[in-house]
Amino acid sequence: MTLPTVSYALSACAFLSLTLLLLAGRRGGVLGPRLTVAAVLASLWSATLALDAFTPSVPFLLVYELEVARDAGWILLLVHLCGARAPRMLVRLVYLVVGIAFTAAPLVLLLEEAGFRLGDLRKVLFLAGIALSLLGLVMAGQSVQGARPSARAGMRYLALGVGGQFACDLILYSQGEL
Repeated sequence: MTLPTVSYALSACAFLSLTLLLLAGRRGGVLGPRLTVAAVLASLWSATLALDAFTPSVPFLLVYELEVARDAGWILLLVHLCGARAPRMLVRLVYLVVGIAFTAAPLVLLLEEAGFRLGDLRKVLFLAGIALSLLGLVMAGQSVQGARPSARAGMRYLALGVGGQFACDLILYSQGEL
């Protein structure tokens, strides 16, 4: 077993534990299901990457779509937390970028099947990852700024955790782009 296999497997177990705790607690009102979906997507993403690190036979498109789904789950949770306080144009941009990111890789594969040479498919992942990471960081900041003063202290921890994930992603995708 390699370090990536162990670390991704531990991440999958941690997010699975969070999912089970959220399901067992059945709290959170409107936020609970969104947080549960984000945790499930993160767990699936981690488990898939653990499997890929152990036996590199996982299709690239599956890894890409799970990466986008994980990011979309957390970003849409942050959009919901911002509610009406988020600028409308920013929310529209989030939906647009998430939609483009989901459809970009399958579209590139279809075009290459049709005979068009578009280059390396990993470029699509890097560009989509950079865009989603930047939007995630912006939405994490918006969620704290737009929160009521009484809820701001609790929101900081969520924003630091999710924002930290997007900051790491931004660094990794930027390095991949170079």
